[in-house]
Amino acid sequence: MDPAIGTGTGTAYFVNSVPFLANGNNNPVGNTLGLWTLTDSAAVTTGHGTVSLTGTVLPSEPYAFPVPATSTGNGSTTTVGGSSSPRRPPSTPTTADSPDRSK
Repeated sequence: MDPAIGTGTGTAYFVNSVPFLANGNNNPVGNTLGLWTLTDSAAVTTGHGTVSLTGTVLPSEPYAFPVPATSTGNGSTTTVGGSSSPRRPPSTPTTADSPDRSK
């Protein structure tokens, strides 16, 4: 479920995809989203009032869930020089890395 979006009115909204089928198997594709509404959200932290959570299923554009990548073994990589090092997250692309979309 994505983080709540508060409106400042005591109502918060959540959205979620449906990653599992009713039988518990992974859902490889989807075309619906869950939309949840939480009312009297201040009662969650204050303990005063009555919180209400309601949900509905909405149609969406088709989407697919990523397939887990196959493990290469111990998590190390080999560089051109032949040394191994632990995996690091990819660097953030710079403007120079981006294709020129003005053409």
